[in-house]
Amino acid sequence: MSDNSNQQIQSKKSKTVPILLTILIITMIAVGGIVFWKLNQPKKIDTIGSLQVEPNLVTNVDDLEDLLKKQRELEEKSQLAVNMPTQFVFKNAKSEGAINVVNAEENAPVSFSLQVTVKETGNVAFKTGLIPPGTTKKTAKLETPLEKGTHPATVLYTTYDSDGTFIGQVGVEVDIIVQG
Repeated sequence: MSDNSNQQIQSKKSKTVPILLTILIITMIAVGGIVFWKLNQPKKIDTIGSLQVEPNLVTNVDDLEDLLKKQRELEEKSQLAVNMPTQFVFKNAKSEGAINVVNAEENAPVSFSLQVTVKETGNVAFKTGLIPPGTTKKTAKLETPLEKGTHPATVLYTTYDSDGTFIGQVGVEVDIIVQG
């Protein structure tokens, strides 16, 4: 009988080990799944200390990567290769002056317009229409009469895509010189 008892015990052991291993594996998979799910949940933070957290923040990595890609595309479009003097010279307040603003071919498809504002008065000295890539605006006429002398000004570049979509703006400091 002892032989028969040993066989029954051995048989129970051989059935118990695979069952225990199966239960252990299922438990490990369940725990791993729960941990993975918890780690990939968006974190919701309403406050940090006494400060209110900005709503509508991006927490999903895919959304963030998409936003970064769009941001890089906009940055590439907003980088301009422009050739422009730091002084615009006019013989007098009524004559055309040389401005020689070049929109380099490499800026394609970005066009831009200029608005030049006199710092001391805030008046628009002159403005241009769109200057397409590969073209030069050689001259401009003052819209606001300026006295003889040097007038610090700001050139506001406004950039547009080929379909007319606004891209951005940047300001550059120049001097307007009226000679007489």
